Amino acid sequence: MLLKRSLLFLLGMCIGSAFFCFHCTEREPDHVTITVKGSTTIAPLIRRAAKIYKPHVKIDISNTGSTDGIDALINGQCDIAASSREISPTEATEIEKKGIKLKQFLIAFDIIVSIVHPGNPIDNLDLDQLRGVFTGAISKWSEVGGNDNPIKVAVREAHSGTFGVWNRIIGSPPANNSGFVAQPSNSSILAYVAEHPNAVGYVSYAFLNSDVKALKINGIDVTEKKSVLGRYTLKRSLYLYVNAEIFYSSQKIKSFVIFLLMTPGGESSIRDSGFYPVSLVR
Repeated sequence: MLLKRSLLFLLGMCIGSAFFCFHCTEREPDHVTITVKGSTTIAPLIRRAAKIYKPHVKIDISNTGSTDGIDALINGQCDIAASSREISPTEATEIEKKGIKLKQFLIAFDIIVSIVHPGNPIDNLDLDQLRGVFTGAISKWSEVGGNDNPIKVAVREAHSGTFGVWNRIIGSPPANNSGFVAQPSNSSILAYVAEHPNAVGYVSYAFLNSDVKALKINGIDVTEKKSVLGRYTLKRSLYLYVNAEIFYSSQKIKSFVIFLLMTPGGESSIRDSGFYPVSLVR
C-alpha cells in the first residue's frame, strides 16, 4: 500500500511538472513587440487594435505601402505584412524561390472613394467618365458637366495597394502627364484635393473627411455605407500576411491575428476604423 501511494505521488508530481512546464513555454514574456509593415490604409486599424490589445504587447507599425510590407516580410524584416491587395504573381515567384510559405488572412473589406474639392459642382460621375478622368482621356471638368478648368488628378504611388486595385478596375494613369500628381498616402491625397479646387483623387472610405466631397459613382452614394458594399464596384479586400513557419511557432503573432479575426474587440476595431468585418459579408 505504501509503495502504491509513493508511485501515485510520483506520478502526480510528474504530471504537475509537465503541466507547469507546458504553460511556461506558452506564456508570453512580460514585454513583447510585434512589427507590422505595409499598407497605409490598414495602419490606422492596427493602431486602434493595439490600444485595446494586451497591455504588455507593443505593436510597432510602419506604413509605407503594401509592396514595401510584403518585401519586408519576405526578407524577414517584420512579423506581419499588412496589404490592401493580394500578393502579385511576381511576388509569389520570389517567395517560392526563397522556399517561404506565407499564410494569408482576410481581415476586412474596404471601398475606395473618388473625391473632389467641396466647391466642385460635380456630384456624380458614371464609371466610364471616371475611367476617362483617371486615364487622361478626359482632361477638363467641362467634359463631364463642370467648369472649363483643367483637371488635376491625384493618384497613389506605385508601391501602394490602393494604386494597384484602382488601376485594375479603372485603368492606369498616363505617363509623363503634368496633370497627374502622385501622392504617398491616403492623407496626402486628401490634403492635395482639399487645397486644389480642380483636383480629383481617391482614398479609402476610412479616411474620408469633411475637407473633401465624395463623388457618387453611377448614382451610388458611398456615405450610405451599410448598403453600398454589394452594389459598389470600387471595393477590395484587406489582408495580413505572415510567414507560415513563424506563425505556427510564435504565440505572439498567432494571438494577435486571432484577436483581430475572432474577438469582439477585433471586430469593433475593424468597424470603428471604417471597414467591413469579414463576418458581415459571409
